Amino acid sequence: MREFQAITPKSRSDFRIWLSKHYGQKDSVWVVIFKAASGKSNLSAADVAEEALCWGWIDSVPNKLDDNRYKLRVSPRSPTSAWSALNKSRVKKLIAEGLMTAHGMKKINLAKSNGSWTKLNASDRFEMPKELSRLLKQHKKASDFYQSMAPSSKRVILEWINAAKTESTRQKRIKETVRLAALGIRANHYVDLKKLKKPTRA
Repeated sequence: MREFQAITPKSRSDFRIWLSKHYGQKDSVWVVIFKAASGKSNLSAADVAEEALCWGWIDSVPNKLDDNRYKLRVSPRSPTSAWSALNKSRVKKLIAEGLMTAHGMKKINLAKSNGSWTKLNASDRFEMPKELSRLLKQHKKASDFYQSMAPSSKRVILEWINAAKTESTRQKRIKETVRLAALGIRANHYVDLKKLKKPTRA
């Protein structure tokens, strides 16, 4: 994995200042966050996610550093990156609070014009792709496990499938979802995927 710069903001406002100076760069960064139990709390994952949205960036999956810290990758948002219901809700709140910047609004308006703003609406309604439904019906063990998942886990998987940039990738993700479900593993869940001896392909 490519290594990016790591920054450790002292607070949410400190991270906002950093973004105001660097929002135009192309490279991602790791934001180091102290766990509450460390006694050195600086900001939360939610703080990072919200400030990233304000400047047209997006957060990703966290990675553990040690017992006291973890890091969260934050990147400039791609123009075609699909918007989750959670981030759209955050955007509404940030606009109401007067925190959204012009650069962040530019990314939002672009998403609304190119369709990426509504790309995950079907996931938000828990609409299952026909291909996924068909494959699950053919594999009872996979179907039983999928149906046992919490709604939040199903949404994560459906968003992952619907966010695919090509139809071939979408089909691969559908098949991978069923294959992993048969093993009792939730696709696109970092904790579950660690159970595998080898990493799965997208």
